[in-house]
Amino acid sequence: MSIRSLIFIVFFTSQGYAAIDHIIAKDSKKNQYIEYGTISGGESGGSHTLLGLRRVFAPKDKIERILLDLGDSRGKPLHNKVSYFQVSIDKKQRKVVVDLSQMLASGVSEAVLKNRFKSSPLVKDTKISYDPQDNTITMQLFLKKNVQVEAFTLPAKNKPSCIVIDLKEKT
Repeated sequence: MSIRSLIFIVFFTSQGYAAIDHIIAKDSKKNQYIEYGTISGGESGGSHTLLGLRRVFAPKDKIERILLDLGDSRGKPLHNKVSYFQVSIDKKQRKVVVDLSQMLASGVSEAVLKNRFKSSPLVKDTKISYDPQDNTITMQLFLKKNVQVEAFTLPAKNKPSCIVIDLKEKT
């Protein structure tokens, strides 16, 4: 391959791609919202369970908070750590995808997920799937509006540790 060909390939193939935001989740809220890209956090290794999902909306701030309560491999509350996760936002398709790794079981079914979001001002539909091959739970949140996303962890001593996902209406 000639130098001219190599320069052509490098110059013209790299022009169409924008950098994708990737943030590592913190152990507390930092107001680090993203409009596209991925937030990841938690610890890999071990097996965990998804005990439940809570949702609350703060109308004044236009923030919808999703709390994922985590358990250990026996379904007991997980303390002092959070299992590995990724939260991705796809601005074009208006959806947020939450991947929870190394999950043996889930207390959140498709029906539970749909019920939790039926009165959501930001989420119009949801899907959940479980991949038994690699023990991954994937939740898809289809959005009514463009949002910004922040995700952080809350490792707890006396209650289940949780992953917190804030959806903020983009104004």
